[in-house]
Amino acid sequence: DYRRAQILWRKGREVLRETATGDMPEMNFWMGRRPTLPDYRPVIDRAPGLENCWFAFGHQHLGMSLAARTGEVVLDLLEGRDPGFDLRPFRADRF
Repeated sequence: DYRRAQILWRKGREVLRETATGDMPEMNFWMGRRPTLPDYRPVIDRAPGLENCWFAFGHQHLGMSLAARTGEVVLDLLEGRDPGFDLRPFRADRF
């Protein structure tokens, strides 16, 4: 059901039309999956056996809401800093 997306698209076009220099493109709508894990918590962890690969997925319908904070956490981990909270509940090997 794309009704909400279509409403947001129309409102966005109204706002942006005032600043756009050309024609506004039409939108193709699609719906992606919302990955959910059995315990409803995301995975934020280094990929097992790989030094340069990290996981940050499974945020359910909160992906956009939690994206910025998850990015900060991953950056802390990449740079060797403590993210400020216990990440054990988010480990990839918890299952």
